[in-house]
Amino acid sequence: MTRRDEVLVLVADASRAELLRRLRSGPPFETIAVFDNPDAHLPDRALGEDRPGRTHESVGPRRSAIAPRTAPRTRVLVRFAAALAAEVEGRVAAVPGTRVVLAAPPRLLRMIEARLNVVAASAVTRTVPKDLTKLPKLTLQARLADTLSAPG
Repeated sequence: MTRRDEVLVLVADASRAELLRRLRSGPPFETIAVFDNPDAHLPDRALGEDRPGRTHESVGPRRSAIAPRTAPRTRVLVRFAAALAAEVEGRVAAVPGTRVVLAAPPRLLRMIEARLNVVAASAVTRTVPKDLTKLPKLTLQARLADTLSAPG
């Protein structure tokens, strides 16, 4: 059995993410990657949303709008979640025995977890369904240390 000396923590929201690492004998947490999603704050019209399409009723001259299956903002968020999941998968594959903690708003957290492969998903030891990206660095460090030391 491998010794789990490395802990990766992904702290994310819809527009940015930070991947932190803590070694058992090293400093509290060090930032190893920063991700940005500039499309998260664009208006829907800039993301490709147009007026909804129209369809004719089967009987009569009425026409109705057709809502798209997914909103442009959701597609952008899904792409960002897939990129974050791929990064976590790569890091877990590079260092076997790595533990992973995911901290993100609930919707994004579910998207990331759904896109992780089996190996990376099994490395996830904790999830924090909160947006911690806006916390000051020292407060974030303390919150993550508490999360890792809590039983569970």
